[in-house]
Amino acid sequence: MNKILVNATSCKIGGARQILEKFISEYKKPDELIILAPKYIKLNLPAESTLIVKETKGIGTLLFSLFGVIYYVLKIRPNAILSFSNINIFYPFIKRITYFHQSKIFTAKSLRFKVFRWVIKFSLLKRNLFIFQTSFVQSKFNQVFGNSNSIICWPGVNHPPRYNINTNNEDFSILIPYGIARLPQKNFAFIENIEWRMFSKIKALYVVSEGKSLQKKLVFIGNKSRDEMNVLYENTDILIITSVEETICLPIFEFACTGKPVLVLNAPYTQGLKEDIKIPSNIIFSSAENFENKLISITKNYDCFCSSNSSELKKMKHSSWPEL
Repeated sequence: MNKILVNATSCKIGGARQILEKFISEYKKPDELIILAPKYIKLNLPAESTLIVKETKGIGTLLFSLFGVIYYVLKIRPNAILSFSNINIFYPFIKRITYFHQSKIFTAKSLRFKVFRWVIKFSLLKRNLFIFQTSFVQSKFNQVFGNSNSIICWPGVNHPPRYNINTNNEDFSILIPYGIARLPQKNFAFIENIEWRMFSKIKALYVVSEGKSLQKKLVFIGNKSRDEMNVLYENTDILIITSVEETICLPIFEFACTGKPVLVLNAPYTQGLKEDIKIPSNIIFSSAENFENKLISITKNYDCFCSSNSSELKKMKHSSWPEL
């Protein structure tokens, strides 16, 4: 039996947490997983697996992933280390697998991300396997750092229940699942620049983030658990994503699994999604210029933008993790 050390100390919220929980729930290999993760992560641990509570953030994640994790390597003696922190242990004499899911590393100018780029370039391009979510991210990575030993792996989707869709709805609510809405890459300013009071059919836009807005229809509701997100998916009618920089943005596909429409602002990462994934018919991409008109069309012809093809949605549910 192989012993795999999983470094997930930074997987607190958002896509990283969802991907970790999905990975653990679907891991069926006869291996022993030793998982370093925050205490509030919900994990259905496989047999012979152990959770060690450990949480890091910011520069602490960087230092722990490079050096702090060495303590656990020496103590546990794993066959491999799988890191969800975008970088991995500096020590090359162990099998290293690095899950890359942070597109800011490509361009961010802060010292932390400059160190990330230096470590990747000089420590991880050899004797390490990178896992990317799409061919777009893989291609961008290779452009920035050079060719890497890597594979593409669809992370799977937490499949919410398929709800009854009210196609006679004349009063719509919108969900914006951003985690931290004010991050520049989330492009929340695009949403705030829309005069939502002019949309008579839209009663509220619920923002899954801490914060506030001067527009009454923009309601910040804080971060939510997986069960709470499923309730929001049930009780809202449309999901909007306006991010300009993502690796995959899982809420797009989670909400699409309900059969309800998802409106996504075109961005470079969305082209990668279109190339790698069969996009369900209820995921609608739009330019910035046509975004408001497209949203009006959705509210006027709501049932036409919903998907009744459950088979194409179910294909997104399962992940394609490699042998570790």
